[in-house]
Amino acid sequence: MKIGLFGDSYIDLIWHRHPDHRPDPATVPWSGRLLQALDSPIISSGLGGSNQYHAIRTWQDCTETLDVAIFTFTWHDRLYSDLDNFQEILSSHAERRKPNIDDANADDIMQGMDLYYRYLRSPGQDLFNYEQQVKWCLDLPNSNKQTKFIFLPNTEIAREIALRHHKGPAGVLVDFAFETLSNREPGSPGAMPIWCGRYGHLGDRNHELFKDCMVELINNYDQYCHRDNFGIYRLDYKDFDTI
Repeated sequence: MKIGLFGDSYIDLIWHRHPDHRPDPATVPWSGRLLQALDSPIISSGLGGSNQYHAIRTWQDCTETLDVAIFTFTWHDRLYSDLDNFQEILSSHAERRKPNIDDANADDIMQGMDLYYRYLRSPGQDLFNYEQQVKWCLDLPNSNKQTKFIFLPNTEIAREIALRHHKGPAGVLVDFAFETLSNREPGSPGAMPIWCGRYGHLGDRNHELFKDCMVELINNYDQYCHRDNFGIYRLDYKDFDTI
């Protein structure tokens, strides 16, 4: 099976960028466990701190014919760059952390972003552009019939927008928000988005449980895509490790 992953830290494979490091199995995120469970090669990955257009560009650059494509719908106010170094700075700003690069201009750029968000950002334009990108992703099943699409909202705003525009049974939209699950974990140090110390912002137990949910969804995709379900896969937070 060929599974493509498109989005941000909630679907970031992480370890594929560090081939010399053997991860502790408990720290492998659900996305990596899913590829292992369904015997998929690594084709594409999310990137922590990236915005929705990064997921779209990753899809557009993908040359494989996929059996499954999984998208996250990330925070609506994030910025995008084509340049790896600059994207790392944008990502670090989004995740409230220090940039993981040696760039003499990083501090100046981080300060510039603080000023942009304080004085120049237009929240209405952010939401409008983000909503169009979510709609674009939700329309992909109509032109890619050979691929099973799964859409995962990260935020309650993303969930609301996706539910409003999802036209079932084209693809499956998971009715939940990753941030809500992260915030309800016993070990959550604070509300997302932050650099919380948890790979994929979840603990081992929830990574395993979410992987199991995705295996179930993929194996029974046609059932959840059926018109009776309107392409909606509902998750109950009570089925996860939450407080």
